[in-house]
Amino acid sequence: MPTGNDCVLIGHLGQDPTLRYTPNGTAVCTFSIAENYGKKDNRQTQWHRVIVWGDLAELVVKTFKKGDAVQVEGAYRSREWTGKNGKTQKVWELTAYRISKPIYQKQVNTTQTEEPTDDLNDIPF
Repeated sequence: MPTGNDCVLIGHLGQDPTLRYTPNGTAVCTFSIAENYGKKDNRQTQWHRVIVWGDLAELVVKTFKKGDAVQVEGAYRSREWTGKNGKTQKVWELTAYRISKPIYQKQVNTTQTEEPTDDLNDIPF
């Protein structure tokens, strides 16, 4: 169910997905994925927390494990709660509605000699 807040991430699972159930019996699965970006000499990793609900949550636990490449589609949401110390805690997580193995395609332009840039200052517009 796409929304106005659609996000697609491709990365690798940082740990095996964890499956739990709400008091009313709804399955909920959580895991994190690592998104690598930057040039070869300055590679960096951004971690994303993912939450999956219902039948898809149970399927994810059966299908994926730590280290697997995944493509996750969903919406980014923030969630707040009051911790045991009385302070407000906040987390951003991707609530996924589609998860699959990514399809990597061969590069069409095989004559490209420059590596793509991640620097927004290099964009010519």
